Amino acid sequence: GSRISGHCRCGILDHVLSSARARHVFGAVLAAGIVVSGISVGLYATQRDLAATGEDWPFVGLVNIFIEMAVFGLLVGAAVIARRRPEHHKRYLVLATISALGPAWFRFRHFLPFVPNPIVTFALVADSLLLVVAARDWRMLGRVHPVYVWAGGAMAAVHLIELVAAESDIWLRLGRFIVE
Repeated sequence: GSRISGHCRCGILDHVLSSARARHVFGAVLAAGIVVSGISVGLYATQRDLAATGEDWPFVGLVNIFIEMAVFGLLVGAAVIARRRPEHHKRYLVLATISALGPAWFRFRHFLPFVPNPIVTFALVADSLLLVVAARDWRMLGRVHPVYVWAGGAMAAVHLIELVAAESDIWLRLGRFIVE
């Protein structure tokens, strides 16, 4: 079976995605859809929450959604560009996956109300996976791959800036600008 369909023999999907080029195109289109839908859902949720609460906090979440979708899109874009360098390609995709985990896990705040400051906690838990993959490289290669050092470091820095700036006046003004 193909890498996409796993053990399921889907026939048409196996045939359509039989070439590496087709898988790359499929992945790029899927990533673009994730970015567009992520931004669209973020805009909808922000407008819904603004109408329901009349408070400013939905603007903060919207700015973070735009930044997270940009980080995800850039990392997938870097993976597409690096597709002929498998050691780089796969690491960019791992980082793109890690970048999407913080916002995804943040959705669990409703089920885990005891978690302190969920946006910070879940972002740190997600980014801690960068340490896991770096440790794996260190153990297997004797060094951390430059993609994890530079792109992973930049991703973690963006996430730290988000956490520090999330309650700032600039973030609120930027969120208002996006919505209006």
